[in-house]
Amino acid sequence: MTENKVEDTSVLLDVDGQPLHLPVRLHFKESYWRASAMLPGWTTPGGTVALQGHGAERFVALQDVIRIANVKLVKYKNTRRWQEQAEAGEAHTRGQFKPSVKVMDSAEAPQAVADAARRLCLPYSHPGPRLPLLCAMRDGALVGCAALITPSQCTSSNCAGVNVEVLPERRRRGIGETLVRALGARAKALGYGRMQAVIDADNLATIGLFKKLGFEPTGEPEPGHVRLECDLDLIPPE
Repeated sequence: MTENKVEDTSVLLDVDGQPLHLPVRLHFKESYWRASAMLPGWTTPGGTVALQGHGAERFVALQDVIRIANVKLVKYKNTRRWQEQAEAGEAHTRGQFKPSVKVMDSAEAPQAVADAARRLCLPYSHPGPRLPLLCAMRDGALVGCAALITPSQCTSSNCAGVNVEVLPERRRRGIGETLVRALGARAKALGYGRMQAVIDADNLATIGLFKKLGFEPTGEPEPGHVRLECDLDLIPPE
């Protein structure tokens, strides 16, 4: 291996469900790797943060940077300014993106869009014959979908389950909220009074969205999942 080798690459971080490709510069000198990177200002309250990783192997140096970056992100996400920046950024992107999203029933959507929505939203669900599947589209392409499904357990007989999926690159832009609201309106029109969602316990962003819309924990606790339910009349206005 050549001494004083320099290599530019990147590592992938997960910031609240959003991918962040962090540029990293690798230096090989005197039989070890040194990795350096800067966390961008929007992820931290104090501007950029320098990261340094070291290792006898390139992979170890990169893993060191990922570990340190994750520690920094957890630390800063507990600060008030992080929360304010995150909320402001989310509101800004939602305001820009939401007007260009069109929600329609899969029966009215182009066939390719409807087929993509079924693959995305229904692999784990079994919709009843009269339960709708909604498609969220932007520029003619599917960006998310939502389906009413038969819940495994519910506090009342007029309760419908909900499954919402948004493409990873389109998350945190208000699409999920738009779909839940639209699906709630469809559920009410079909005579349902309540709606229920079962969410992975580590999916904090989706749990937060449903709680924001008035969903509350219900039923027996399940390992690895959170069951939330809401009275459709109590979903707060936009």
